[in-house]
Amino acid sequence: MRRARIPRRLTPISLLVAAAAFIWFWIAPTSSPDVFAGFPHIEDRWLRWSTHVLQNPGFAIGYSEWYRDPLWVAFRAHALPPGESPGRRDHFDVDSRTLARVSSEDYRASGFDRGHLAPNFLMARLYGERAQTATFLMSNITPQKPRLNQLLWQRIEEAEADIVAPHAKELWVITGPVFDRDARLRSGVEIPSAFFRIWLDRDAQGALHAIAFLAPQSVHGDETLTKFVVTVRDVEEKSGLDFFPELPSDEQDRIESVAAPAYWLIPRFADAPPRYAENFRDRDE
Repeated sequence: MRRARIPRRLTPISLLVAAAAFIWFWIAPTSSPDVFAGFPHIEDRWLRWSTHVLQNPGFAIGYSEWYRDPLWVAFRAHALPPGESPGRRDHFDVDSRTLARVSSEDYRASGFDRGHLAPNFLMARLYGERAQTATFLMSNITPQKPRLNQLLWQRIEEAEADIVAPHAKELWVITGPVFDRDARLRSGVEIPSAFFRIWLDRDAQGALHAIAFLAPQSVHGDETLTKFVVTVRDVEEKSGLDFFPELPSDEQDRIESVAAPAYWLIPRFADAPPRYAENFRDRDE
């Protein structure tokens, strides 16, 4: 499995942060809501030492102090309960559990949106206001180009909430960035080259099924989603993460090497337009 690329720029400040992160990894609590088949395993030792798990209502984050980004976010999704969603928050907060202390201002005038990994809407509806508040912590945010964040990524999240989760028996979602170049915002936040989203479900007979999407930052936003369907093994090779590490190796091989769009009802939503396309704009604040 190919390891994620580690930036070679070793300034005194980055070394200090990395050393502090190493200590933090060993002293910080790592309890979190159970994630099916275990937290994703980070193949690169350096990244593993500088990453720690953050617990939130409804979702868990593997946060990289080195990249100043989440490496993965995991949660369980199911059909939306009756009722209205809490109103969307209008600001993002520093996560005091991190050493990086990334703030919303770190993204200003960068050309990138503050992209959610655990989605605001779904977390609010499934797990309540505290979960929604946690999605606006900067530990859940990573730089996304506007056309990816507001158009294509929104389409995947919408299908997940409206179509996939209601039909799934036991849906788990793991999502995160891919880093294959050393590019950062002026604030030091690493800029991903692409993003992945993995769905795992158990059917009525107990068999597991998995599929993944891998979307680059350069999307236009209106492409068919089938263009971005890949296997979990493809994502592992790009991200340097090992998913579902607690499953037997033969089961991992089976579910991670096959993608079955028909099982996931992808033909029903692959070409659906973004719900909020009329609100799209390239943000520069």
